[in-house]
Amino acid sequence: MYPQSGLKSIDGELCLITGAGGVLGRLFVLEFAKEGAHLVLWDCDTAANERTAQLARELGVEVRTYTVDLSKRQSIYDAAERVRAEVGDVSILVNNAGVTPGPKLIQTN
Repeated sequence: MYPQSGLKSIDGELCLITGAGGVLGRLFVLEFAKEGAHLVLWDCDTAANERTAQLARELGVEVRTYTVDLSKRQSIYDAAERVRAEVGDVSILVNNAGVTPGPKLIQTN
């Protein structure tokens, strides 16, 4: 889609986005969906993850959701194994979980 700009097309790529149920994660999901990426969404909040997935599906892309607690190493390993078995190899990772917008901790009172 970006041949003149030199940017890589992500149409058809398999993209895993962590923290997909949050505000910033949802923005990432929708931008990747607009570019035609197939999406794997991870979040610890199943309902929020599903709401994000529905918005992406409305844009016509394939979406799979997984409830994953990224604070638990085994949860990550188990989910990664399921994704490989059920969807395939991920080509793009957006590691967004735990990222919060706002002032830096040092700037807060």
